[in-house]
Order: sequence, then structure tokens, then C-alpha cells
Amino acid sequence: MPNSYAETANYTCPTTGKPFDFEVWLIVDTAERPDLLEKLRAETLHTVVSPYSNEVLGELDVPLLIVQPDKEPPLFFSPAQQTTGEQDEQHARGLVERLRQNTGGGWQDDWLRDGLPGVQRPMLPVALSDDPQAEFERRQAAAQAALERLKTEDPQAYEQVIREMQQADEQDDAPDEQEIAAQLERLKAEQPEQYARLMQLQQVMQRLAQSDDPEAELEKLRAEDPALHQQMIELMQQMNAQYQGENPEAEIRTILQELSQPARDIRDMPRWVELCRRALALLPKGGNEPLWARLQGTLGNALTENPLGSRADNIEQAIAAYQQALTVMTQQAMPVEWATAMMNLANAYRNRIRGEKAENIEQAIAAYQQALSVRTQQAMPVEWATTMMNLANAYQDRIRGEKVENIEQAIAAYQQALTVMTQQAMPVEWATTMMNLAIAYRNRIRGEKAENIEQAIAAYQQALTVHTQQAMPIVWATTMMNLANAYQDRIWGEKAENIEQAIAS
Repeated sequence: MPNSYAETANYTCPTTGKPFDFEVWLIVDTAERPDLLEKLRAETLHTVVSPYSNEVLGELDVPLLIVQPDKEPPLFFSPAQQTTGEQDEQHARGLVERLRQNTGGGWQDDWLRDGLPGVQRPMLPVALSDDPQAEFERRQAAAQAALERLKTEDPQAYEQVIREMQQADEQDDAPDEQEIAAQLERLKAEQPEQYARLMQLQQVMQRLAQSDDPEAELEKLRAEDPALHQQMIELMQQMNAQYQGENPEAEIRTILQELSQPARDIRDMPRWVELCRRALALLPKGGNEPLWARLQGTLGNALTENPLGSRADNIEQAIAAYQQALTVMTQQAMPVEWATAMMNLANAYRNRIRGEKAENIEQAIAAYQQALSVRTQQAMPVEWATTMMNLANAYQDRIRGEKVENIEQAIAAYQQALTVMTQQAMPVEWATTMMNLAIAYRNRIRGEKAENIEQAIAAYQQALTVHTQQAMPIVWATTMMNLANAYQDRIWGEKAENIEQAIAS
């Protein structure tokens, strides 16, 4: 059994609506998998990219155990950046135990004779470099060069950075109170790392107090030192909790304020799940029905995109959240929100892992059709077209019913969606729908086969005007491969020429 270990996470391409799997590597043996080593050095191992649209969905924040038996240290652990120390210890123990199981008789207790060293994620490329000292110096030089550029481009910002650095150097760490000073001295002597971190937190607090834009200052800290940023957030939450005490309304307002900020990417989804659940625990449904329902909907959306935990469990919980939201978001009382929730519920059923696949698709089709009673072409053209495209995808996947009729339904829905998703107005969505329409024509049973293949070839060629090699290389390659297959199946034209076209594609 290989030492390297990954778990599979399921995602949905936001452009095509198609699901795909992503390997989340948690243990990497650098000798066994040099390809993964290169991704670690390039800091792309946990970058989620859609294979259909080449879109970057985000960067996963997961723990990682590095195995290099022929080097020193043979094992080291790189914790996730948004976790507590206690969580890091649990992750490290779990991954080491997993490695023991994978290696079997190859496990060596000597690997842990000096404990398990830790390396923060930003320093991982340095630790894995063939020449760590040179790589560290290179990064230092780059940071210095960036500071010099800042000096030239924005002297005022440069002076502010220098002042902050000088203030930090001149900071007097000794408190006025003798007892506190004595405690700090003991901490400094007995636990120097914790003492240093405490001093950093104190300096950050001063920076925030002096800043005209504390939120921007926190974002700067997130980039500079993610672990310190997390500790600062936890400290602020503890201070805020003291203020809130028995006042749940204040905590709910704080949660809603955080949820109102746009998510950076899927890395924020675990936090959003936590926030929604906390708010729902504090907020009674009675008297707060609209807000309670919106929180349920937001929880469902966050669960469907959550990179952590079991994908199957997340989808089941998302379905339950959408169904809860629909107890308030009725078609009569909140028609637009009801249709959006129905659409999201349909997507969840299409991606569902548990249950019978045929039944899940039927549930999705029914929900899409209900959403279309509000999402009409006249009232909500873009939302109508998006729902029509998703309905067409569901008919393509449908197991029940007559296959010939399902394909006809899919073709009709794609063609209707294209009346709004034009190349000029929505080029990416137009090209994706054209490619899906081409697939439907290739699978079509009705009509003359030769004509269906011609329709497929024409649709693939149109999609390629947007799915270019430069802009979307992965999708371009997929479309070219499908086009080549269509030319191989082609009935009209010279067979030799068709084969040449297939080879060229």
C-alpha cells in the first residue's frame, strides 16, 4: 500500500453545473510521488480547479503530513492555517496513525524519535527545497525587493510600515503591575514560544487601535501570518463574547454582519456552516420566520460547497436545510426566494450520493420544473435560462422514462436556454450550453443519424469560438476530443476526410 494518502472531495463546476472529484492529499511521500512534491513547491497541491471550465474554485485549508524516509527529518507536519492548536494535535495524531497503517511492516519508530516537527504552510516550499537556506534567502530578497518597490510607488505607505516596525522594536514589554510582570517573566523563561506569541498579539492590538481601517489591518495580518491572524480573531471573539453575555441578539447581529461579507472562495464555507448553525441555535423560528428561512438557505449553500467532512453527509444536511427553508419560503408568501430554494434543492438532488440515483434525478427534475413556474422567461430571463440548462442536464442523466423522449426534452430545453444565453450576452454559459447540446445530438435516437451528427459537429465548432486553447485549455481539449469523436462517427462527407478531421482535432 502506498504511503501517500488522499481523500476524495466532490465539487460542482459553477459554469457547467457538472460534478467532479478532487483528490485532497493529506499524506505525501515525496520520494513516492515526486509529482506531488512539485505541486507542494509551487503551492498548488490543494488548489481546486474545475476540469470543465478551468476556474479556480479556491484553496483548501487542510493538514498535511510529509514523509521523506531518506532525509532528516523523515516526517514533519504542516497544520492547516485556520485551526486551533488542539485541532492540530488531533490532526497530526490521526495522520501518523494512518501512515502506520499504510506502511504496515515498513513503519519505523525511529521516525518519531525526536518528536514530530511542525512547519507552517507558508514555509513549506522552503522546507521541501533542495537548498532550504538558498530558498529562504531568495524569499527574503523578494520581500526586501517588494519593500523597495513600495518605497518608490507609495512612499507614504512605506513610511507607515517602517514606523510600525520601529514601534514594534521599541515596544516595552514590561507591564506596570509587578505581579503581571512576574508572571510574564515566568512565561518567558518556561514557555518562550507562547510568550513571543503573546507579545505579537499585544502589538497587533496596538496596530488595530491606531489604525483608521482595522478591517484592512486584519486582512494585512491574514496575509502576513495566518496563524497569528486566527489567534487574533479568537481573542476578539472571546472579548466579544464577554460583552454579549446573555444578549443573543448582539451575537446574531455579529454573525449576520460576517455573513454579509462576500465569501473569498470555498475556504470560507466551513466557517459559514458554523456561523449559520450558531445563529439558528440562537434565533427562534417564531416571529423571525423570513430571517430563519434565509439562514437555512445559506446553510444549505455553504454545506454543498463545504470542502471538509463527508461529501455525502454534507449534501444530506443541505437537502434538509433547503427543505426547512421551504417551510417558510412558500410560493405564495416569498415567490422569488421559494424558486431559488427549489433550484438549489434540485441541484442538491442531482449531486446526491445517497439514495437511488434514478429517484434523485426525478426529484431534481420535479424541483426544476416547479422553480420555472416563478422563474419565467419574461420575469427573470437569466434565472429562467440557467434553470432550463440545469433541467436539460437532468434529462440527459435521466434513468427513468423513455431514453428517446428524455433526449428530446434535453435538446428542447438547451435550445430554449440559448434564446437568452447568447454568445454576446453570456459567452461562457452559451459555449457550455452549446457543448451540452452537441452531446445530446450525438446521443439522439430520433431523426436521421447523419443529420444529428452534423448538428453535433456544428455545435462543438461554435463552442470552440469561446472555449479557446488560450482562455480555457482544459475545456478546449475536452471539446476538441468530443469533436474528433463526432468526426469519426460522421456519415456525410468523404470518409477519408472525416478521419483526417478527427486526427487533426
